[in-house]
Amino acid sequence: MNTLTSKDREDIKIFIKIAKERYQDKEIQDEIINKLPTIFLEYVYDLLSIAETHIEQENTITTAAGAWNLSFISEDKSEKEINRFIKKMNLKKDPDMLNAFNVIFRSLIIKKKTEYSFVRRFIDKVIFNKEKEGFSLQLISSPVP
Repeated sequence: MNTLTSKDREDIKIFIKIAKERYQDKEIQDEIINKLPTIFLEYVYDLLSIAETHIEQENTITTAAGAWNLSFISEDKSEKEINRFIKKMNLKKDPDMLNAFNVIFRSLIIKKKTEYSFVRRFIDKVIFNKEKEGFSLQLISSPVP
C-alpha cells in the first residue's frame, strides 16, 4: 500500500545524494521543499512497508513526523517530549510495546540526524489522504531557525 514506486525511490535517493552535497544552494532548498513529502516517505519507507492498513500507515507517518521534529531539539528536551508522548499513549502499561516504541522512535531520530540532516524543516502538519490504491501525503513545513 506504499505509494513510492521503485523508480520514485531511485529518483529520490539520487536527489538526496545531490542535496547532501549542495544543501546550501537556494535552488536545492526550494527543491527540498517541493520534494519534502517524497523525501519523508523515503525516510519512513521501511516502517510503512510493514503497515498493513490505512490507520497503521497514518499512525506510522504521524509518529515519524514527531521523531523528525524532535531531531532538531536538544536531547534533554527531546527526552521530556518522548516521555510525555509515552504517558499520553499509555505505553507504560505494556513493557513490550514501550520497548518497541522506544527503539523505533529513537532510531527514527538518529536516522533523521544522520541521513537527512540537510533537510532543515519542521513538519508542522501532515495531511494524509486515503486513495483507492494507497494514499497521498502533503506536508506543511517551516524552516528550522
